[in-house]
Amino acid sequence: MKMRLILALFSLGLFLFPACPGIDAADNTPAAHAGLRIVWAEWEPANFLDTLADRFTSETGIPVEIVKIPWSNFQQTINNVWAQKSDEYDLIVGDSQWLGIAATQGHYVELTDLVNPIQSNFTDQSILYYSEYPAGSGRYYGIPCESDALAFAYRKDLFEDSTEQEAFRTRYGRELAPPKTWMEFRDVAEFFTRPPQLYGTAISYGKDYDFITMTYEQILWSFGGDFHGPGFVVDGVINSPVAINALIFLIELLEFNPPGAENFNLDEPGTIFREGKVATAQLWFTFMPPLISETNPYREQTDYFISPGQVHHYVSLGGQGISLSAYSKNQDQAIQFLAWFAQDETQLAWAEIGGLSASKAVVASEAFKNAAPYNAAFLESLPLVKDFYNIPEYEALMQSTQNHLHEALLKVETPQQALDNIAREHGQILSNRSNVIGWELY
Repeated sequence: MKMRLILALFSLGLFLFPACPGIDAADNTPAAHAGLRIVWAEWEPANFLDTLADRFTSETGIPVEIVKIPWSNFQQTINNVWAQKSDEYDLIVGDSQWLGIAATQGHYVELTDLVNPIQSNFTDQSILYYSEYPAGSGRYYGIPCESDALAFAYRKDLFEDSTEQEAFRTRYGRELAPPKTWMEFRDVAEFFTRPPQLYGTAISYGKDYDFITMTYEQILWSFGGDFHGPGFVVDGVINSPVAINALIFLIELLEFNPPGAENFNLDEPGTIFREGKVATAQLWFTFMPPLISETNPYREQTDYFISPGQVHHYVSLGGQGISLSAYSKNQDQAIQFLAWFAQDETQLAWAEIGGLSASKAVVASEAFKNAAPYNAAFLESLPLVKDFYNIPEYEALMQSTQNHLHEALLKVETPQQALDNIAREHGQILSNRSNVIGWELY
């Protein structure tokens, strides 16, 4: 595709033309489907994108369909698309960790010519984690779409109750307040644990997808540990004393969760919070809209705080970029949508609908900060986010981490055994990279 020509036409205002349904604008051959088909996980942000896409259609005449796949099947669905080189989807709103495999195996179209002129319009973290691969290469494969991070909701009425404050002060020798450190968080969670009516927190410990890993990694990083050292050395790093202490700490927090928390995935913490069973709940920001709706009887008493730090302060990154499938038959129209989506005006509309924009202009505005009660915590989290591996071996690395962390949680393995197993398996997986020229850059 002649990307520079496309961008030139767009900049001259010559590229907003109605599309002929069922025809590929690039070569007038029959397309696999009329208009654009965008695939994403089945959740509220995908509904927001549905609404936003209607504006694109009204401006251009190009139909847009948002296909929503349940989270439990999302990655496998995309893996099947890539394996079959299917043209079923034109644009993929994919997790940040998919970037490495999609870029190196040719599943995403390189968008460097599109992103270069506009990258400064987005936050540095969003370009690094949703667009650029490998880091520092100046090569881009997506436009930031939905920013996200882990944070906490809490019950203000409990935290501000004078009786609770006095009891907490007597027990812990300090004021009851949203915790700044993980050790402070442990005290708060312990204090409010009063089974069976109330528990201190609800945290995602589930074995599916990446849930327990995302919960663990921000504790690991904040305690001063990491998954690997320079040159992807893992033994002695992921199984270091610091990493073991972080895992022991995560397992101890399970005591302050409601029964069944070892299987909590994305929805359960928010649901249990709305049922009034916990004082705090760990949630991705993208799962917080129900907390400000009528489905939350405690919405007037709900407030938010960022994930705590400890020796350092890191927050688990979530969110997705939107990328062009290499197998799309509608690539010109897809480029048109991406260029339109990246405009400040569109990003503002995205935020107004409920999307968590990565646009600097949007997130710097008072309007965005005040648009939702959790947006202030979202803005505070942005400079602290950090991601899991996004290299092509991501899925195997993640599966190993998920399996052994959960085994430790269930006491099938000790924390030392679990992390030793992760170190051994990660080492084996990463050792294969030495056969790839320039592997150390990734």
